[in-house]
Amino acid sequence: PTGGSSPIVDIAFRNDSVFALSPFSLYVGENNNFALADPAQWTLDTRLPALAIGDYKEIETILSEIYIVSSDENYGSDSVFKLTQTNTISVLDPIYNAEINSIHENNGQLLLILLDGIWSVDPSTYSVTIVSSGYYQFGGYARPNNAIYSQGSLWIADNNFGLINYANSVFSPIK
Repeated sequence: PTGGSSPIVDIAFRNDSVFALSPFSLYVGENNNFALADPAQWTLDTRLPALAIGDYKEIETILSEIYIVSSDENYGSDSVFKLTQTNTISVLDPIYNAEINSIHENNGQLLLILLDGIWSVDPSTYSVTIVSSGYYQFGGYARPNNAIYSQGSLWIADNNFGLINYANSVFSPIK
């Protein structure tokens, strides 16, 4: 979509559209278009504003909505935006200091994987529940890479401790 002028960092699909995210902009094409290799077949999506600092790093379709993660070079200033019909809205209140690694959907919630913890965000109210932050109960700093809910537990792939299970408000490393 960029004609080679900017990398594509992530893609997402919704209905009959494919969304291609570059660090600085968003492009939309028809996913059944056989000529998508041609940059002229893509449209610059102007709903996503240019960032003064930082760049865009991830796009996800969650519950039929498009969410975009921005990375700010100022520590704790990453954010999540939801694409609406006419623009974007911020999902996170600025009071939350976030260093976001990734985002995905789990059990109808937005699951934010942070540098040092995991937050669950209700997509209808944008209320944040801090699942883990900073330090695990068993000792040691959290460095989650990914997480998924399965069979009533949250399973965490952690950089420092490997696999961790979170159930009944207790973190347990799996050894």
